[in-house]
Amino acid sequence: MKLKKITLPHLPKGAEEGGQGKAAWRIAAFFLLMLALTLFARGMAGAAQTAVTTQTPRAATVTETLALSGTVESQSVEVLTLPDGLTVQSVLVTEGQTVQEGDGLIQVDTDTIAQALTQAQGELDKLNLQLEAYQEEETADESALSSAQTAYDRAKEDAASAASAQSTQVSRAKSAVSEAKSALSDAKSDLKALKNQRSALNSTITQEKETLADLEGQLAEAEQTAQAAEDASGVTPEPEAVSAEVSSLEAQIEALETQITADEEALASCDEQITSAQEAVESAQAAVDAAEEALEDANTAASDSSRSSQRTLEDAQTALSEAQDSLAQAKAAAETQNLQNQAEAQILSVTIAQQEAEVAALTALQDSGGVLTAPYDGKIVSLTGAAGGSSGQVEVQLTAEGDSYVLTLTGSVLAEVPDGATLQVTQGDAETSVSIAALVQDGGTGTLTATAYLTGDWMDGDADVTVTLSSSRYELTIPIGAYHEDNGGGFVYVVEEVESVLGLRYQIRREAVTLLASNSELAAVDGVLSGDSLIVTAATRSVEDGEYVRMSV
Repeated sequence: MKLKKITLPHLPKGAEEGGQGKAAWRIAAFFLLMLALTLFARGMAGAAQTAVTTQTPRAATVTETLALSGTVESQSVEVLTLPDGLTVQSVLVTEGQTVQEGDGLIQVDTDTIAQALTQAQGELDKLNLQLEAYQEEETADESALSSAQTAYDRAKEDAASAASAQSTQVSRAKSAVSEAKSALSDAKSDLKALKNQRSALNSTITQEKETLADLEGQLAEAEQTAQAAEDASGVTPEPEAVSAEVSSLEAQIEALETQITADEEALASCDEQITSAQEAVESAQAAVDAAEEALEDANTAASDSSRSSQRTLEDAQTALSEAQDSLAQAKAAAETQNLQNQAEAQILSVTIAQQEAEVAALTALQDSGGVLTAPYDGKIVSLTGAAGGSSGQVEVQLTAEGDSYVLTLTGSVLAEVPDGATLQVTQGDAETSVSIAALVQDGGTGTLTATAYLTGDWMDGDADVTVTLSSSRYELTIPIGAYHEDNGGGFVYVVEEVESVLGLRYQIRREAVTLLASNSELAAVDGVLSGDSLIVTAATRSVEDGEYVRMSV
């Protein structure tokens, strides 16, 4: 800034020096100097201040949009391919070309078709044989279990039969012991009776002998008496003269002797019987001992047989359990193998279906003279492959004319899209507005996918999509660049006019506002602003609350 030259006035000639004139001159000079300094200071301050551009809020409609990228796909695009191993002679169409049903698309070398068809048919036959093998259900061999079950049943029957036989033998041995003991008891009873009888005979004979002795004594006395009488008389008496007492005694003695003889014979017979009875007792005792020994042998044999049968039965049971476990494992293995075979069969079925499709495609291609034709009227969407190349590199995408297309949008940003939102879709020269037909969230990943349907002249590929989120009219809108945010919230900078010693100045004031809506151009706000508020929309550098600025022209 240039400094203005200030010329102080001179005192007129003839004026009085000093006094009031001199003081007035000095006061005027001082004020002129102050004025010059003030002007200079204001000029310097203005040059250092930030220049700002302002704009007052205005009523406007704020439309919020969301820019997305979508994918367009025909709903009936058919991909036409050729079997591998063939040679392309010529490509008969181009991308975007309209074709009629039966029109040739690709010409293939016919010499390679027959060879490929033979190989494909042979591979198909081999796959079908493999499929038959996989479809044969495997079963577990149950013969081992059947044999083990039979052996167990036989062991069980043998054990029961042996137990029954041994039980019979023991019962018989017990009966024999009982019978032998009974016979022994009888023999002992007989022996005892005989001994009692002998004892009685002995007692009887003893008594008889004592009686005999007594009778003989009496007889002797009677005879002595008779002899004494004879001696005294000298006359031998006649037998008849013997006293009756002597005769009676002699008769008694004779009878008693006869009885004693009979009793002694009976005693001798009784002794013989006792001997026989003792032998019978000994024989019966031997029979008891033999029967008891036989019973012990029968019990031992029964115990041994039972243990042997139990071991055999336990071995059979173990063998049966092992056979059952083996069968269960075999069944599990067979089931697992069958499941694997089923899985392999399913996979193989897919391969067979593909192989059958290849055989059918080769057969159709052979029947058509090596020409791949259009299956219906439509348009070539895309085309890959070239003359001289391999048939495996050929792919023709064909869509029927007039078909509809599906537009797919994916991303978490779709959560902001309201229900029934309108999409503005652009692809090259094609443009249309459509509504979202479906908005689905994947339960596993949480990904949002929106779908809309298009009709018209579209191509498979990417498309630009603009979504209108909202559109409302607001009383206070400002340029989007005038709205700011920090940790304290949303705010704008407002310019106010203030008076100072340097005159009228412009000062920045921070004003808190609430953002209601925004787009790439406008921000609708709410606060203490008015339609006359000067909102800072641009500045030559950053500004702060309370800072003095200058207004841009």
